[in-house]
Amino acid sequence: GPAWALGKFPHWSVILACYNQDRAKVDGELTRNLLTDDPNYREMFKGVEVDGSHASAVDWKIQGSNERSSMLSVGIGGSATGFRARLFIVDDPIKNPSEASSEAVLEAHYQWFTGVAQKRLYPSVGAKIIIMTRWAEDDLVGRLLEIEDDSWRVVHIPAIPTEDEVY
Repeated sequence: GPAWALGKFPHWSVILACYNQDRAKVDGELTRNLLTDDPNYREMFKGVEVDGSHASAVDWKIQGSNERSSMLSVGIGGSATGFRARLFIVDDPIKNPSEASSEAVLEAHYQWFTGVAQKRLYPSVGAKIIIMTRWAEDDLVGRLLEIEDDSWRVVHIPAIPTEDEVY
């Protein structure tokens, strides 16, 4: 996740998007606190420290980074104006089954991803990760694979394995 990416590449910037701003804030805060409070993380990634003067739950920076923000957390549909990222993570864009069955919600997710999220990536070096439960064929991943199938690597991990699978 973002903690590992920033530990390995502290000069990177990460944008994390979740189904709403409240969830994004929680995930941003958990990630920031892992970097600041976890002795195992600090041992593994020596010298990677959060800048105490730029450390809100949704917008914080690694000391010494030249980026405007090292990690920005936003809700799906929210703004990331003025921010760029080397890594854009969308984590669970769909909150529940009723959202998954709403054509308006699915269309809004797609429009936001193609109109906002992808434009926040640095050209040629930006990476996108989408982590989600596939509740609908026409969800964000389904639409992106239909259009850009060759640019995505799909890792499918079923919640309930149907055979002995190794990952």
